[in-house]
Amino acid sequence: MLKKILLFLSFCFFFANSNNILAESNWDITVSPTDSTIKLSWNEVGYEYEIYLEDYKQDVLIWEGKENKHTINNLEPDHIYKYKIVAYNEKKEIIDFVRVNTATNKIVSFNKGAFSTLNNVTGNQKSNEEVKESILNDATVEAVIGKDEVKFTWGNLPNDYDTYEVYKNAELVGQVSAGEYIDKNIEPGKEYSYEFRGYKKLSEKEISELKEKAEEENVKFNSKQEKELSKKPYSIGYNIKTLEDNLEDNIKKNEVELDMNINPFSAGISPAIEYRPGYILIYKTFIPMNRAPNPISKVSKYKTFHGDGRVYPNFFSDQYRTKSTVAVIFGPKTRFLHLEKDVSRTYGYDAKGKQNGSAKEPNTGMKLTNTKTGSDWASYTYKHAVKIPLIVSPPIDYDYTAKIYKNGSYRIEGYHDTAPSHELHIGTYPGDSRALVFFDKHRNFFDLFGIGINYVVYG
Repeated sequence: MLKKILLFLSFCFFFANSNNILAESNWDITVSPTDSTIKLSWNEVGYEYEIYLEDYKQDVLIWEGKENKHTINNLEPDHIYKYKIVAYNEKKEIIDFVRVNTATNKIVSFNKGAFSTLNNVTGNQKSNEEVKESILNDATVEAVIGKDEVKFTWGNLPNDYDTYEVYKNAELVGQVSAGEYIDKNIEPGKEYSYEFRGYKKLSEKEISELKEKAEEENVKFNSKQEKELSKKPYSIGYNIKTLEDNLEDNIKKNEVELDMNINPFSAGISPAIEYRPGYILIYKTFIPMNRAPNPISKVSKYKTFHGDGRVYPNFFSDQYRTKSTVAVIFGPKTRFLHLEKDVSRTYGYDAKGKQNGSAKEPNTGMKLTNTKTGSDWASYTYKHAVKIPLIVSPPIDYDYTAKIYKNGSYRIEGYHDTAPSHELHIGTYPGDSRALVFFDKHRNFFDLFGIGINYVVYG
């Protein structure tokens, strides 16, 4: 009897572990883009395969076959594409599934002398209207999202050091020596943000120029702050959602097909079904503490300023220094709406904590420019330079260029000071879906006199 029980338990143990082994994916996907093609290749894990293109209404089947590679041709350059690859067994049962987020290359221009670097060193340089390309213009990143892991591969991220910093949900989680990172600590159907950061060393001349500009405003850096000035950060980010547990649920099907020429109200159809995609982007700067020290308090009657009293990003919060809101609405004629550009009032306090002044800076330094449209995308540039009233100081600077796609994908590239905190959100418009694009924590108000961060983020 004991022998039979042991045999039964051994069988159960083997069966359970066999299932675990089968459940673990060993699918290795290789992505090879050019400016007009994307080649997808993989090791053999199934009997046959399907490739779907993600669209804003549904996933479109673009290929099926038994080969373990396929090239998609006639693509638009500098364009985000998202694919889903499904592996089936001989019974047409799904045995594996991956989502591939990638982009075609930009068309290379050989007239490099015509281009300069965007936001490369100081606040005065970064607003130069002559700038035509960013230092991150050639940066690339791919995300392959599988059942058990997420793999990122990036290139052309500036870095003078041996490692890149890796951030997950705005927290430093490690360092890697190559442009690749695999995360196995994920849960099904969850949203995660990743950032990979490199640093460029500044020359002695560049550091000296930064110190001179600060001293002109009666600001002197201490040794720790000087050390922080010695390197400039560059960042590539990607916001992803992991696969659902039930692999079939990851294929988006359009259950309702409507004639877009029918008025949904007169036809008795809910307007929510006839969806013309629109998106809203909200950018806020905020001071995390309740009272913020004045960086030039030694020569000013204002020792502190009123802060916003929140540490974390919040889509709905009305506690901020500045707020800009832009909506992009796709349709027969794509529209750009500058819905909001608001600056909060600044309050100053003396050494005893008594309010001794207040002022509100105008919003004239907040501008929506350079709007463009394409087959399934729209882009714009936003420029922000708002000074701190009551004192003479550099403005809070940021600028970014957003390329938004009908299906909700985006590429946002820009620059911002590392003071105060910066947050950017995206949401459907109209609608109630929303997501954090990025959040960068406040470091030090002395950073307004120094250098900020250049970044590009995908989602």
